[in-house]
Amino acid sequence: DLTKWDQQITDYGQSVAFILYFWEHYGGDNIITDLVDSRSQGTTGISNTLSAHGYTDDFTDCFRNWASANHMDDTDIDEGQYGYDSMNIDMKLTATHSSFPTSNSGSVQGWAADYIHLTGGDDDLTINFDGSSGDTFLVNVLVFGNGLIANVVEEMELDSGQDGEVIIEGFGSSYDDVVL
Repeated sequence: DLTKWDQQITDYGQSVAFILYFWEHYGGDNIITDLVDSRSQGTTGISNTLSAHGYTDDFTDCFRNWASANHMDDTDIDEGQYGYDSMNIDMKLTATHSSFPTSNSGSVQGWAADYIHLTGGDDDLTINFDGSSGDTFLVNVLVFGNGLIANVVEEMELDSGQDGEVIIEGFGSSYDDVVL
């Protein structure tokens, strides 16, 4: 949980990565200075600072992009908003599936990310997400091309019950790997 501080080494690492991402993609030294000077704290402080600098993104948008960047940064392609210029991140996968149909269930902490890797497809891939209603989820689908097609990040739209579906056409031919 990015917003929970337990004084563990992982707290320091993720905080550094998040602030570096924020600095690189949202205004450099000026936005960090204003964030530190802000009377608002936590996620509200980040949202207010982004707004004061003219961004339409809030903390949720920044977190969603950052979570994708933490995995996309490990690729050899210029990821733009989904990568880092100043360091390389090698994010561990939570699970890998290469046989379909498959299912995965579990839980994820608030303001945290799990990375589920899907590979070995040979047809269109339908991904269903069934979140627990009462919670709020953000689901990005990272689609990696076979060298001819660029990598794509797609936001899965979730209904009020936190359920959603996305279809990846050409999984195994146009696209080699998918990470949720």
